[in-house]
Amino acid sequence: MNKHISLSKNKTLEVQFELWDEDTNWFEFHFEWSKKCDHAGLDIRIALWKFAFYFSICDNRHWNFNENRWNTYDDEKKC
Repeated sequence: MNKHISLSKNKTLEVQFELWDEDTNWFEFHFEWSKKCDHAGLDIRIALWKFAFYFSICDNRHWNFNENRWNTYDDEKKC
C-alpha cells in the first residue's frame, strides 16, 4: 500500500506499507533529515521481519547545486 498526500504546493506526505516475501531483517530502523538536495525532507523506515513501514515528508522540487537554490518551474521546463 502506497499513499501520497499533498500537504502544500511543494510538500508531499508519503506513507507506505510492504510485506516482503522473505524475512531478511529482524529489525531495521532508518532516520534521515535532508536539506538543500533533491526531494529534501524527513525519511523514516522501519522493518520488522517481513513487514516494512515507510514515512516521508519531502519537498517535490529539485535543488540547483550550481546556484544554491530550488529550481523553479521555468528551470524544469528548460531541461
